[in-house]
Amino acid sequence: MSDKPLTKTDYLMRLRRCQTIDTLERVIEKNKYELSDNELAVFYSAGRPSSGGTDHE
Repeated sequence: MSDKPLTKTDYLMRLRRCQTIDTLERVIEKNKYELSDNELAVFYSAGRPSSGGTDHE
């Protein structure tokens, strides 16, 4: 496996493949225990909406 840490985009592309909530929850749970603090921060940022102003209320 590569030593290069994954980016927010890398995590987004991987999370897009989850087809059920159960799968997504398992991925999140697994990452909580396997990623470093810095990697976990990047992973969690992939789940946050960007502040690009595209969200409408």
